[in-house]
Amino acid sequence: MKEERTTGLSTYLTQAVIGIYTLITSIIGLHSSRKVDIRLLILYYWMSLIAIGPLFLFSIACVDFKNVLRGWIDHRWATSEFVWMRQFFCEEGTGDAECTVPANGGHLFPDEAAWCEAKYQKSNCGEIREAAEQVSLTFSPSKPLQRANI
Repeated sequence: MKEERTTGLSTYLTQAVIGIYTLITSIIGLHSSRKVDIRLLILYYWMSLIAIGPLFLFSIACVDFKNVLRGWIDHRWATSEFVWMRQFFCEEGTGDAECTVPANGGHLFPDEAAWCEAKYQKSNCGEIREAAEQVSLTFSPSKPLQRANI
């Protein structure tokens, strides 16, 4: 059974911080240009300049790396770039066979069970792959990327 993917609270909070800061900076810019007040224009300039660094930081923080990694593994699992992962994480003898089931059965089959039945006369390929993917996400060398979501 696949886990439900949700966007974390931290993603929404970082997006809110970006939006609020941009809104405040824009209001100051509009107000200062309307009044033609040099002090407010300089404040707007510095707020815009100082915002560049945190804007990039918060934008990167909005990326949910675990879901990105999970999507990459889901869609590229059957390709040659994941041979070593399949050999390491799949059940013995299934790394180049049942464990290579494409996500949702690929474009030629309606689901993983149909793919598995057509190729290997079995119906458990999806479970084999899912178990291997879960273990690979748990022990992935990209573990720091999964936890990078601030």
